[in-house]
Amino acid sequence: PKTSLGKPFKFVLLFLDEYNRGTKDVQQSVFEIVYDRSMNGNKVHPKTLIAAACNGNLEIYTVTESDPAFRSRFKTFYYRPTWQEWLEWGERTHELNEDIRYVISIAGAGSLADPPLDKEKQNTEYLNQPHPNRRSWHEFSKWYEKNNTTFSELEIKQVCMGFVGTKAAVVF
Repeated sequence: PKTSLGKPFKFVLLFLDEYNRGTKDVQQSVFEIVYDRSMNGNKVHPKTLIAAACNGNLEIYTVTESDPAFRSRFKTFYYRPTWQEWLEWGERTHELNEDIRYVISIAGAGSLADPPLDKEKQNTEYLNQPHPNRRSWHEFSKWYEKNNTTFSELEIKQVCMGFVGTKAAVVF
């Protein structure tokens, strides 16, 4: 097989993100791709590596639990970078604005990087409101990079509240 540039490729990675958020029908299709290496009779190229990611916390995500037979076909890695590693990634890739990295680093123990670990504080009401987490900070960072010179400090704080909640926006 050749790439569009005419050069041979070493492999193709088929990445199935958040497969356990799909319905049982979707998961059955994923199972067919993984187990039979085909879908609707079309074979997956032999040089295709298949990887999948899923949400592990069934208490706070809307997911369909996977069949143990399906899960056993994968090598499972649990990947949870520390908040410091996440900030380093943000600096290295320029995905997190330096002002945001600074605020999170001085907040103490990454308290603004992730939702609280206390299950009582991590209830559905809390999680359905803007709150600090890595995804919301990343989205705010993209907005902030484009707009931090256009808006006043007060307006920026108001937008920040919409992404990461009032408590984190006040610190920011």
